[in-house]
Amino acid sequence: MPAYVIFTDATLMAIAEDRPTDAAGLLAIPGVGRVKCEQYAEAVLAILATE
Repeated sequence: MPAYVIFTDATLMAIAEDRPTDAAGLLAIPGVGRVKCEQYAEAVLAILATE
């Protein structure tokens, strides 16, 4: 599933700019709620850790 289906472009930009390192940091980003964090935090944080 493409990233823009899960998060809006604005949320993806905020994730790219803030580069959170844990679930709490990801939850602090507008557009990332508890459910999306539970479902996607591991994958998002893994991507951020490799770049």
